Amino acid sequence: MSTESASPLAARRRPPWPLVPKLVSISLLLGSFASVEVLLRVLPRDTPEDWRRLVDAVGALFVTVIVPGSFLVVVFSLLLFWPQRRTFLRQRWAQVKVGLLVLTLPALHLLARGVFTGLRADVGAERLGEASASLGTFRLLVELTILVLLAAIWIARTKPGGARGT
Repeated sequence: MSTESASPLAARRRPPWPLVPKLVSISLLLGSFASVEVLLRVLPRDTPEDWRRLVDAVGALFVTVIVPGSFLVVVFSLLLFWPQRRTFLRQRWAQVKVGLLVLTLPALHLLARGVFTGLRADVGAERLGEASASLGTFRLLVELTILVLLAAIWIARTKPGGARGT
């Protein structure tokens, strides 16, 4: 059978297999951070018990979804990156995306973890004024993380300064 008679769909290159699980993992991660943001905005904080529920709900999201989701994103990203690393890193948009993620996400994680640990301690000791200040800082870090993830997605989709589809 000649290539001229093959259907246009058959001629299309299939994406590498780790791409779909990576996209699912990124969606899960971004959705989980958005869920944390919603919880931080809508759950009541009138009593110490309300604060405990908030901290427990956010903590559970991090332990059960965000941390495993982050791990899966890294694993599938490395599986996609490694075979094409030289080609990938020659592209300016890819350098910017990797630099953005490598420099910001670990720093945001460490800061957020420290703030959340302090928030949990403040709630446990019923220092709700301090907890409120910590919550504001934690929310800011969650929002910055969401912005970084969205910026990385935008860079990967638009490939600014690079050829589309390369």
